[in-house]
Amino acid sequence: MASIHEVRDENGKITSYYVAYRYKDRAGKIKQSIKRGFRKKKDAEAFKRDVETDFYNNAVKVTDSMTVSELMEEWEKSLTKRQAMGDLATNTVNGYKVNIRHIKGGLGDIRLSDLTTEAIEDFYLAQYESGNYRTGEALSATSIRYIHTNLRNALAFAVQKHFTKYNPSVGATKVAKQLKKPRICSLEEIDLININTLGTDLEMPVYLALSLGLRRGEALGLKWDRIDFETKTISIEEQWALGPTGYDFVRLKSNYSIRHLPFNDDVAKKLLTFKAAQDALKDEFGNRYCDYGLVCCQQNGLPLRPEYMSQAFSRLIDKLKIPSLRFHDLRHTFASRALSKGVPLTLVSRLLGHASISITADIYGHPTDEAFRDAANISHEAIWGRK
Repeated sequence: MASIHEVRDENGKITSYYVAYRYKDRAGKIKQSIKRGFRKKKDAEAFKRDVETDFYNNAVKVTDSMTVSELMEEWEKSLTKRQAMGDLATNTVNGYKVNIRHIKGGLGDIRLSDLTTEAIEDFYLAQYESGNYRTGEALSATSIRYIHTNLRNALAFAVQKHFTKYNPSVGATKVAKQLKKPRICSLEEIDLININTLGTDLEMPVYLALSLGLRRGEALGLKWDRIDFETKTISIEEQWALGPTGYDFVRLKSNYSIRHLPFNDDVAKKLLTFKAAQDALKDEFGNRYCDYGLVCCQQNGLPLRPEYMSQAFSRLIDKLKIPSLRFHDLRHTFASRALSKGVPLTLVSRLLGHASISITADIYGHPTDEAFRDAANISHEAIWGRK
């Protein structure tokens, strides 16, 4: 199946060895090839053993010519297949594709057989300095960690498919994670935002994010039949998000995200008042009303696009001259205010739908200056307050 041959000079002296061998390509066809340049016979024998083992194990030949860019194209095809089967959400695949673009741009020309841990670490550092292909500015450490996860998974896929022998990303040092500090609204900002969203598409999504800590997609996907006014609970089970065939109601990814949230009389009053106004609009539109049963929707009942919601919120924040604030920061505000009032971290984690309390602790586990000072005062009183 494989044979070792000698290469001699004009005087008959052995100068090197080559191995003639058979292998199976990706289509399973048997082909022949030659590997030259072995200076020592033991190296040729080791190569011979490897190719024979691969052949009898039906392994695909590890090609010396396959580049990282070609691997990422194969990886992207596999992700698209998983998306079509419903195994991956469209947003997840889109995120992978952004990372793939970065990887191809930085490592694409390198052959898999030449890819080293050091080359990967250098790539990460370059991304950290000027990796944003749109602006040429630095990528955040979090973005680089996403790229690392994508590259690691793609190379694991390459090993599984026998495109390469090992995964050099496993030993690569990642850029340390930098958590973005949540932006918390002041009470004055909350009042200002609330007043200026009344009667607009933003009114109820903003209120639900601040009152219940809902994510953007969860608020836009909430239906009236998920609200029980007798028990005062809301079932959060799906979101309005991009699916395989476009925007649709997508079930939340994990059982932790699926939750039943209690609400108080004030929230009930707000919801019922809003529903009455929405019912009046239904009567006004008549047959032209598209009834999806949504709480947050356009005046004609059609769903609101998440991108439109974020853009509309950004325009409002700019208009009100409020310092940098994203829609998602309203959820941060809900969580931080709850913690500042003594709600246990475990309960806040459940209200937010986090998979682990450690996620909540990482984001919100840092005390506010006020809470820090209160803790110091309480400790002081515990020691000296007996006087």
